[in-house]
Amino acid sequence: MRKMKLTFRLVVVMIAVMVVGMMPKVAKADSSPIAVKAILPENQFKKDVSFYYLKMSPGAKQEIELQLFNSSDQEVTAEVGLSSATTNDNGLIDYNLMEKEIDKSLLFPFPSIASTPKEVKVPAQSDVKTKIQIEMPAEEYDGMILGGVNVKTKKTEDKQTEDKSSQGGMKIENEMTYSIGVVLIENEEFVKTDMKLNKVFASQIMGNNTTKATLQNPTSAVMEDVSIEAKVMKKGSSDVLYEVKSDGYRMAPNSAFDFGIPIGKERYRAGEYTLKLVAVSDPKDEKDGERQEWTFEEDFVIKREEADKLNAKAVDLPTDYTKWYIIGGVALLALILIIIMIVVIVKKKKQEQKRKVSKNKSKSKSKKRKK
Repeated sequence: MRKMKLTFRLVVVMIAVMVVGMMPKVAKADSSPIAVKAILPENQFKKDVSFYYLKMSPGAKQEIELQLFNSSDQEVTAEVGLSSATTNDNGLIDYNLMEKEIDKSLLFPFPSIASTPKEVKVPAQSDVKTKIQIEMPAEEYDGMILGGVNVKTKKTEDKQTEDKSSQGGMKIENEMTYSIGVVLIENEEFVKTDMKLNKVFASQIMGNNTTKATLQNPTSAVMEDVSIEAKVMKKGSSDVLYEVKSDGYRMAPNSAFDFGIPIGKERYRAGEYTLKLVAVSDPKDEKDGERQEWTFEEDFVIKREEADKLNAKAVDLPTDYTKWYIIGGVALLALILIIIMIVVIVKKKKQEQKRKVSKNKSKSKSKKRKK
């Protein structure tokens, strides 16, 4: 009987946990009083998503709403910003990289066709709605325009002063930003993705020497399920210096990112190199396109000044004794030359002394004969 009761209680607890886990959630974090929720319009094209996915006609205008919640006991000012979706250097679509340069292939950045108030005041223990105005491009556009609405709490002067005064002005805070995606389409034409290799260069990630290859998706469609294999070798050689293979990447429309090839705890060496890179997009869902493969081969140069600069900033590099070996070798060679010179000089002096002695002896003998 006790076992049955215990089993029943466990089942009840499990059901309760499942119900709580299935409850709809609003974007929120304990570290911020602000939370946000997209109010989906009637013409929402995809009904099964929690972000905006709208199909609009060329030149059409629409107003969408965003709900902001304030769980604190004080009025909060929220900063609202718009951004174009891009691909971050982890190979993921990011809606909050507002400082990243817009890719040249992007014809209609989301902030150029949308607008919203930059600040919204939210009363304590309350919520308000703010509006985003959208105006689609006049000419018909195949593919999607992908952007984000980003919300964060505005810091007050008192809070900023308090942050600077604490810990000698060196306090670091994580600032939570909430991002809600916006997908805009004008038709349902399928757009085939493509990939370009823009450049290869020596760089670093968190103090570790890492060669980077800038990969671009110049099309107006999301590139799904991308895997990449890259190898670097000396130009003209088939010996692989370092390589990496990774998968699970997604690329936003009309965006680029820097794919990193770590070189381990090694120093950059000046010289000419070759990158060989193979990228494959193999979507799991047929609606996202068919399997595609791209093969790139690109030569690049690492200059001595560039290598020295990066090596000086790198962490956990083994000490390079080459310079000291050269200095020691030069010093040793100089010492040997000095010793040789000294030996030669001493030898010459001894020979001169011998000549003088022999001359003196010959003179004395000739004098004796004359007598």
